[in-house]
Amino acid sequence: MSNRPPKKLEDVTASAPSRFLLFSTFLGLLTIFSYVSLQSRSSGLFVQTPRQTLRVEVADTPEERRVGLSGRQLLAENKGMLFVFEEGGATCFWMKDTYISLDMIWMDENKQVVYIYEHATPESEKPICPNQRATFVLEVNGGSARQYGIEKGTSLKYKKSPLE
Repeated sequence: MSNRPPKKLEDVTASAPSRFLLFSTFLGLLTIFSYVSLQSRSSGLFVQTPRQTLRVEVADTPEERRVGLSGRQLLAENKGMLFVFEEGGATCFWMKDTYISLDMIWMDENKQVVYIYEHATPESEKPICPNQRATFVLEVNGGSARQYGIEKGTSLKYKKSPLE
């Protein structure tokens, strides 16, 4: 049997705001850390094209590659997404649930462009499957590949800073 006196109702209700504050702080910190993690991941790589340096998000896990740019309403200028595949091979893409037109740029293990599909139709479920093996696929706004000077045979450079 305990020697402690029973808690009063005032003691229990007084601690409820403290618990709420603690829980709210925890959620806030979790949100901040998640955002910082996402930002550092999405802005951690740059792709140098003949005419422009692009800031790209990297999709290098099966889940990130599955989601890609789907659900996005906008892709800022000079931004893109780089899909990385551990083993080069045939890679197919589609535009299901992707609301913006994209140029898709397939590259081999040396980062040399082997195929470009321009102005992919938003929300199309038609597979886009080049007959080229690729290790990387870069997605940029529709029409941007030409604007950036990217064509078949172009070699792109990846860097961690736009100043490299």
